Amino acid sequence: MQLLIIAASIIIICINPTVYALCRRTNDQKNYTCSGAKFYQLRTSPNQKQNILRSTIENCKEKEIPETVLPFPNLEQLTISCGSIEVVHKNAFTNLQKLQELNLEENAISGFPNGVFESLQQLQKLHLSQNNFMKISQHLFTGLQGLTFLSLSNNKLSDFDLHSFQEIKQIEELFLNNNEISFIPSKTFQTLKQLIILNLSYNKIESVNEIFTFMYELRHLNLSHNVIQSLPANDFVNTRLQILDLSFNELTVIYEGSLPLQTLQELYLQNNKISLIELREVNYFPLKKLDLRNNRLVFLEDEFLTKATSLEALKVENNPWDCKCFEKMAFLRGNLSLELSSSYRDGEEPICVVENVTECNVDKNDLINYYNVLARYWTLR
Repeated sequence: MQLLIIAASIIIICINPTVYALCRRTNDQKNYTCSGAKFYQLRTSPNQKQNILRSTIENCKEKEIPETVLPFPNLEQLTISCGSIEVVHKNAFTNLQKLQELNLEENAISGFPNGVFESLQQLQKLHLSQNNFMKISQHLFTGLQGLTFLSLSNNKLSDFDLHSFQEIKQIEELFLNNNEISFIPSKTFQTLKQLIILNLSYNKIESVNEIFTFMYELRHLNLSHNVIQSLPANDFVNTRLQILDLSFNELTVIYEGSLPLQTLQELYLQNNKISLIELREVNYFPLKKLDLRNNRLVFLEDEFLTKATSLEALKVENNPWDCKCFEKMAFLRGNLSLELSSSYRDGEEPICVVENVTECNVDKNDLINYYNVLARYWTLR
């Protein structure tokens, strides 16, 4: 037997002596939150249902979102985070035609029936992170022409249909980080010409050849924590990238044509295997932040530091710098000092490798001596 006690705007449903479901409405009746209740226990009057604009349902212990279970015709934001939901029925959101944001994070959903979002013409944000998606089917997002934000992070994605995103051409922010992606077909993002932010970090991506060619509005790209070994020439030429994160990859050489230097303001290259950066032909680039830590750099081209006149932060430690080249680099920086941690400055980490020369004159084809010195240093520590 269930006992229903109503006090002010709080509803407590006693299912048994040890299990409670708590539902709350704010005083203005616009927010409705339930924790521990099953869908059939969501209690509210017809008039109150009309007023509710935002609803959060947590810890519901349900495995399915059945059809037309949420009778809130004016709902604009909905969060269902139960941890146990595996199945979403096709007409689950039919009554929510004014919904603008749908959050289904932290469930166990691995797929949707085709057309599940067709009634959500006004939906702008869709959160699907922390589920069990392994593949994005071709027609998954049918009906979401107004979608501008999509998160599929922290899933098990490893495969894309070539047309996975063709239904959401207006998307501006796309998060695919923390998945199992190793290969992206070259035309996967071809229709996403309005995309501004793309996060592909923490995957297993090996190559990015011709992936970003048509992404004209792209400003922020995160490719960190992958296994990328090289950057193709001119792949970013049509973008407007301002922030590019390539840290924690397997890069060895950075060629000038592989970076959008005309627009780039922040570049993160730390924790790669970079031994050479070639930036000679560009007269000026607006780079403000550059992180080169934990690579295999012995020197930087003079042109780089003289042309990067907007540079505000340059992080360089844990590279086997040639001592004379390091001194010259510091000199060319002028009043803007190189960023080094306190332990690095105090001599606990090697700043440079000494060669018997009086000036910076490094043969870029013969850097093995520097690496050998650095290897011996770490062996003796």
